[in-house]
Amino acid sequence: MTLNVNKRIDHVECARRVNGRWIVHRGLDHSLAAYLDHLEKIDPPRLARSCRLAHRLVHSIEPMEDPKPWFYGGLFSLATEAEARKFLAGHPLMAAIVPCLQSDEHLPAVLKSAGQRTHDKIRRLRETLDRLAKSS
Repeated sequence: MTLNVNKRIDHVECARRVNGRWIVHRGLDHSLAAYLDHLEKIDPPRLARSCRLAHRLVHSIEPMEDPKPWFYGGLFSLATEAEARKFLAGHPLMAAIVPCLQSDEHLPAVLKSAGQRTHDKIRRLRETLDRLAKSS
């Protein structure tokens, strides 16, 4: 079998497939599927960018790190405030990562109960998303 290294990755299909296979809590998979469907209808270029960003983030982390926050964080990173509030209701970790909600007055209360490792991961994700947004 020959590997075709020139084959382009369909990042949208890849994101949908990964989301459908991973076990997540509180219906995050359903929220993401609805968000991807929403973007497909209203803004296909942003959908493609979000999926490429998620792919890039997941492939940039250390092998032993949990890829889920990077994957979901990347996919929701380009959400508008209205979209983030709608699709991330009940998902405080993802809401804490999404750039449009970082100044939200409700997030500090949610984050106070999180441990230091969670705070560190949120900070790293925010910094990485900010850096990637500036380079795009």
